Amino acid sequence: YATSASLGLSITIVVTDTTATERMITKLLVTHDGTTAVATQYGEVNTDTQLATFDVDINAGNVRLLGTAASTNSTNYTAVATLLA
Repeated sequence: YATSASLGLSITIVVTDTTATERMITKLLVTHDGTTAVATQYGEVNTDTQLATFDVDINAGNVRLLGTAASTNSTNYTAVATLLA
């Protein structure tokens, strides 16, 4: 989202390993100061193991959510963001 649109957001992420049929759901709170974005991850539940890790940054005036899969299996991501302020 554009840094000018909000000072923070809440993101709920559902991750599915399509090979092992495992699932992960987690939530991130994100804020920024226009230059640096920071996030805290909480409320994580996994059917087996953690399927991904997440980070945030700012690129070209936008806050980005970056996900890294824990395995080479096909992994699907669904993210729903709510602007907070």
